[in-house]
Formats: sequence, C-alpha cells, structure tokens
Amino acid sequence: MFLLTGAGSLLASCFGACAMTACCTGTKELMKRSARMAYCLLFVLSMLLAWVLRDFAKPLMEKIPWIVSQGFPELPEEWYGKQAVYRVSMGNFLVVESYGWAARFGAGAFLVVQMLILLDFTATLNDSWVEADDERYLYLLLAATIGSYITVLAATVA
Repeated sequence: MFLLTGAGSLLASCFGACAMTACCTGTKELMKRSARMAYCLLFVLSMLLAWVLRDFAKPLMEKIPWIVSQGFPELPEEWYGKQAVYRVSMGNFLVVESYGWAARFGAGAFLVVQMLILLDFTATLNDSWVEADDERYLYLLLAATIGSYITVLAATVA
C-alpha cells in the first residue's frame, strides 16, 4: 500500500512539475510578445496623434495662452502643426525616459525589500533553532549554511 501511495505521489509531482514548466515557458514568451505589442501600440497611437495634430492643431494651440502672444504677427497654419508634432514627440521622449528611471529605482527598491525579508526570515529561523536546547538544530543550521554556500557557488559558476 505504501509503495502505491509513494508511486502515486511521485507521479503527481512529476506531472505537476511538467505542467509548471510548460506554464512558465509559455508565460515568458507571452510576456515578451505582450511588451512588444504594448510598445508598438503606444508608438502607433503617438504617430496617429502627431499626424492628426499636424493638420488640425491650430484651434487647440490658439487656446494655450503662452503659445500665441500679442506681439507676434499672424502665424502660418503649418507652424501650429509643427509645434503640435514637436510637443507629442517631446512627451513620448519624457514618458520613455521617466519610465526608465522609475524602473531602475523600482528594481533597486524591490531588491532591498527582498533582502530585508530574507534577512529577517533567516534571523528568526536562526534564533528559534539556537534557542531550542537541542544539538540537532545546531547541526541542521550548519548543514543549511553549508548547503546555501554550495548552492550560491554552483549558481555563480554555472
């Protein structure tokens, strides 16, 4: 009976691992494609906006007080279209640039938070194992430490 239960558990674990590997592989490809599609969609939308504003920006731009000044003569209609396209392009640049800096800061903050969580977990685990007045926990702590060092070295070399 024990062998059948163990074999069933082993088989279920193998199927679960295969399913998770398939899901993770599919998710990576989907995320790569969806990011590319999102950037492509944003680029197309900004190009369409610049194209429309190139031809129809004069009524919108005349309502902005610092664009049209009383001291200048009547500006040609092409000037308004060019200004609108320049502003859309500058807005795209600023969004991409600010996203890059936000991603850098967010990644650093994420790493610091993960490091704090990991350090808190290991300190709590260490305290609970050392406080237990059993020598087996000290050997387990030593084995976990050596295992962690070997894992890090193997991951670094590979």
